[in-house]
Amino acid sequence: MLTRARDLVRQQGVASLQEVALQLGVSNAVARALLQKWIEKGRIERLATPAACRGCTLCDSAPRELYRWYEPRHENGAQSGSGSNSKVPSACSAAGPSQGQGCERPANQSSS
Repeated sequence: MLTRARDLVRQQGVASLQEVALQLGVSNAVARALLQKWIEKGRIERLATPAACRGCTLCDSAPRELYRWYEPRHENGAQSGSGSNSKVPSACSAAGPSQGQGCERPANQSSS
C-alpha cells in the first residue's frame, strides 16, 4: 500500500490527501501516514494549502492537503521525473473543478 500511495502521487505530480485516500480505499488518517513515510524519505513534499474558495459554490470549500512528487536535484542541477514540472491547481475552469482541484475564483467572478 505504501508503494501504491507513492505511485499515485508520482503519476499525477500533485495529489490531494482525499484523492489518495479514495484511490487506496483508506481513511484520510491512513493516507496521511503513508504519505508521511514518503515525506520522511524525501520523495514527496506537502504543499502549502491554497486559500479556501472565496464564495465559489462549484467545489468543496474545505482546505485541501496537497502533496507533490519530489525529485531531488542531480549534481548538474537538473531534476528528473515526471512530477518536477507539476503545478498546483489555481482556479476552477468554466465547467467547474476537476476531482481534487481547488477553486480560487473570486466570488464576484461569474462561471459563464
